[in-house]
Amino acid sequence: MRSAHLAAVIAVLLATPVLASEGDAIRARRNVALLGELGWNGLSGVGVNVGYHVHPHLTLEAGGGLSGVGFKGGLRARVNFLKTHWTPFAAAGFLYGSGTGEAVVELTTEGNTIQYRVRPSPFVQAVLGAEFTGDSGFTFTTCAGWAQLLQENFELVAGA
Repeated sequence: MRSAHLAAVIAVLLATPVLASEGDAIRARRNVALLGELGWNGLSGVGVNVGYHVHPHLTLEAGGGLSGVGFKGGLRARVNFLKTHWTPFAAAGFLYGSGTGEAVVELTTEGNTIQYRVRPSPFVQAVLGAEFTGDSGFTFTTCAGWAQLLQENFELVAGA
């Protein structure tokens, strides 16, 4: 399942204490973000992500939610290029979908019916994007990239 990753994320920063002075980079002052995600091959599919700005130039992200490959979780490291409110970034990570287990999915197209299962689905991911973090903590993130499936995850049960 090779496909592009496209996600638009709107977030609200957690109520974390401001540890740095007002003159410091925004990601030093607002170092934790809670994000809702609606994406294709994103960290969580439709779910929740948490970002921790270890340094204004380094963010660690984790997410969990529902996707076309079952329950999905992901971890990603991100390099932020600027210390300003807006920053472009590059990121790489690992995603894992639980699959459908023993549940069978049925699909009928043009009179042809197939039944299949989606098996556990590990992916690696690379993305480029941009993030805005406001003084109030409001955060908006968008990115596009690639998620590569690491093993076959489709099992045909019936049909052709």
